[in-house]
Amino acid sequence: MCGSSVPAVMRPHRDQHAGRDRADVRAFAGQHRHGLDAGLRARHKNLDGTPLYRLAQAFKRAGVPVSRGALGHWVIGSSEKHLSRIYDALKLRLRSQPLIHGDETTVQVLKEMDRAAASTSYMWAYRSGQDSDEPIVLLDYQPGRGQIHPQAFLGHYHGIVMSDGYSAWRTLEGATHIGCMAHSRRASSMP
Repeated sequence: MCGSSVPAVMRPHRDQHAGRDRADVRAFAGQHRHGLDAGLRARHKNLDGTPLYRLAQAFKRAGVPVSRGALGHWVIGSSEKHLSRIYDALKLRLRSQPLIHGDETTVQVLKEMDRAAASTSYMWAYRSGQDSDEPIVLLDYQPGRGQIHPQAFLGHYHGIVMSDGYSAWRTLEGATHIGCMAHSRRASSMP
């Protein structure tokens, strides 16, 4: 570390060829990223909606060429390490709510291990009631539409589950099942 308290990822060095200071690209390879750096990437990606290719271009303009693949790994790694704890805490709070809305919708993932790009996967959505003091919306990606997915997500939930009537929701033991008015209107308006 050369006696510096600044992590290697953030320590600048003088680039003699470019005539300006820039972060040492060699320090990025295989080393822990500084929390501020991870926070900036997460903010640009998630809050600002900046695509990874634009983040890669911004890093390149700053003299730090980082591939989209590396950025993707950093974003996913940070999410798995830190955001999963927040997600799990929200999931526990959601399960303590008296009412949970549930729905599932198709989603296509282009690159998924051991699955064709044309495979249909599902995003299961869980939401607290509209009048909840703690509004929570959680999404749960799953490769299928089986009953195991809401069972695993909600566990032994004993409140009210409002859904579209798909049979997988009705397999939740101990929950009170009610139908969704929006889905009932759609069903009655079909020819």
